[in-house]
Amino acid sequence: MSWTSDAYLSKAHSYWSKGTNKERGSDEHIFSVSMCVELTVRGALCYFNPALNAAIDEESLLFSVGVTPNRPEKSVDLGTAFSRLLRLVPEVTEQEQAAIKALIDIRNRELHSDEAAFEGMATDTVMPSILSFLVRLNDAIGSDLEQLLTPSDAMQARETFEALSKDRSRRVNELVRIQKDRFFGQPEEDRKRHFEEHTPKFSSAIMSSGHHVRSLKCPSCGGLGILGGSPAGRSSALLDDDGIFHEIRIIPSVFSCKICSLEIKGLDELIAAKMPHEFISRDDIDAVEHFGIDVMEYVDTDEIIREYSYEHEYMDE
Repeated sequence: MSWTSDAYLSKAHSYWSKGTNKERGSDEHIFSVSMCVELTVRGALCYFNPALNAAIDEESLLFSVGVTPNRPEKSVDLGTAFSRLLRLVPEVTEQEQAAIKALIDIRNRELHSDEAAFEGMATDTVMPSILSFLVRLNDAIGSDLEQLLTPSDAMQARETFEALSKDRSRRVNELVRIQKDRFFGQPEEDRKRHFEEHTPKFSSAIMSSGHHVRSLKCPSCGGLGILGGSPAGRSSALLDDDGIFHEIRIIPSVFSCKICSLEIKGLDELIAAKMPHEFISRDDIDAVEHFGIDVMEYVDTDEIIREYSYEHEYMDE
């Protein structure tokens, strides 16, 4: 027996599935993503050669090629595993490398120190690059992305990968600069009027078309614009102080600011403008319906009849 790529990737999928059903950015979600990343790295190494996942001692190397070791085998430490992987998949970008290293560092600090490292992690900042890395690595070993992630997450990861690959930062930065100059070139009275008339009066909404929107700070004028997109997936049922709910995951497709007339279209340009690669919409669940509760089981019909009869007798008097 030795390490196999399929076994690692199957375990990676298990962790991803657990994490994606948790609240985005929660400790459980971040930990599961970090485990998925590590197991995918090791699975990729084993795809090329199981010996690449082995520590340098003889017993571990023998185990990697199917020889029963005389002592417990050890896999190579994750830092070395990642370095080996980069030699095999040099297309991994510096941005992806930085995101993976940050994720692993935060996980290690969370597990091996008294620091609550997960709480300080800016998930939205690194997650696009993590998704892009998983797509790139999956493609390098010819695996099925839906079997590593989930169908909805695989679709989102692929869109994020393609958006980052286009790198629209120069075009978007120029667009934002032009709109900013135009807006602040207007008289102060006109600017104030635009803020008063066009600032959204809501934080989030669902349109009749099924699109979800939320207000977001405009990178041009600093006011509130509208970020809109379509649902891509949802969590399992979650519970907080306000009740039971699903997280609806939205992939944004357009940002529009009526205050300064800035408009940014496409996930590639939105990410280049440092806007979130996804946003969350809350879908509250009826607890009675969710748990299949028959309310009549908790109703004493005899007591209701007695109260009804008493009230009518009282009124007759």
